Amino acid sequence: MKKVILLLFVSSLLYEVNAYDKCSLVERFTNCSCGPCATLNNVWYNATTANLINQGKISHIVYNVNWPGANDPMYLLNSADNMTRRYYYGVSWVPWIDINGTQFEHTLGQANFVNTINNGNVQFAPFNIVITPLALGATLIEVGIKIIRDPTDVTVFTNTKLQVALTEKTVSFASPPGSNGEKDFFSVCRKMLPDGNGSTFTLPAPGDFVEVILNYIPTAAFLAAVNLDSIRVVAFIQDNNTKMIYQSAMKTMNVIPVEFSSFTAENINDEVVLKWQTATETNNRGFEILRSSQNDLGEWQIISFLEGRGTTTEITDYNYGDKITNHGKYIYRLKQIDFDGTFSYSEDIEIDITGPKDFTLYQNYPNPFNPTTTIKFALPVDSRVKINVYNTIGQLVETLVDKEMESGYHEVNFDASRLTSGVYLYQLQSQDFVSVKKMLLIE
Repeated sequence: MKKVILLLFVSSLLYEVNAYDKCSLVERFTNCSCGPCATLNNVWYNATTANLINQGKISHIVYNVNWPGANDPMYLLNSADNMTRRYYYGVSWVPWIDINGTQFEHTLGQANFVNTINNGNVQFAPFNIVITPLALGATLIEVGIKIIRDPTDVTVFTNTKLQVALTEKTVSFASPPGSNGEKDFFSVCRKMLPDGNGSTFTLPAPGDFVEVILNYIPTAAFLAAVNLDSIRVVAFIQDNNTKMIYQSAMKTMNVIPVEFSSFTAENINDEVVLKWQTATETNNRGFEILRSSQNDLGEWQIISFLEGRGTTTEITDYNYGDKITNHGKYIYRLKQIDFDGTFSYSEDIEIDITGPKDFTLYQNYPNPFNPTTTIKFALPVDSRVKINVYNTIGQLVETLVDKEMESGYHEVNFDASRLTSGVYLYQLQSQDFVSVKKMLLIE
């Protein structure tokens, strides 16, 4: 008998460890010319939902529909998505409330509303949803959704959809946009990704997960009406046939100070040339350039700092050259820092510095020159190197290098301040390789 009790106890513990807390979804249909909607909001709905949101008990979406006022600006901005959800639930009046996919009659009052949500939150949730804001700017809004399935789940799924909504926490008008007297509106649905029909996804096996990335390119109308600082993402998983909500999540998106368009690395003669471009910048103090190598992965070295442009909507290009002395793999990232000290990181980029494959003598630069110039050369292997400078009649003017050197890219400076103007020759000798080039000194 003791063994049976112990087994039941352990099974209970495993269930509690694996089970995910459910977050009930409240979907509300309204209109800015709906008088009963304003009354409901003022009596208990707005204060109650705000309190439940702060406690993390609900996700909340408000859809503005086309009646009784067809000119509701929140309906007009997102009419397609709002009406898709209206027809899906068969909404025939406002105010209309659905909790976890089931209609709740608002006349039942605040206590029943809260009890219905609490009862929903103790139901088994086969999924956990993790929302990751990836980009939030004037040219792109992108959201990552990670769907994790409970290891103990044995649910048989049929027609399951992922729904994602961009909501605005507070929408305020200087004067009421409709006839019900309200100027402030909350949790307003501004866009659904990709639309109000949702998206299918590959169901993960129990204990596994899938990730979905959704994006939206804001329209001019969206940017004119929506405050990006107030955007909140709501994601939920719904049985498209029964309308039951399996799980929901809600997360505020943070405005990204810098919106990267590109970040690249190129090896040019053992110098890693980093280039990046920003589409917009907000309060950007600048960029720390960080480097890590294959020998110290996980440890980042600050190698430089480049100033940003503060706040701008213009495309801005940046570049930086990092001279490499040891061959191998290197990883770079940018740490973008705001004026208030907040920061974020770019993606990592990796580059393999393999070194030259052949002996090479490059043309000096500058050429013509006065009085100094730089001569670059490449060695595929460690070897003895001699670089001589001659005049046009073959007389030795100066020996610049005469020593053993490691493989890689090298350079040496030539100072001709004591020489007269004219053409000079410089010669590289290493092993069996010999190369000669001309240079012109102009005083």
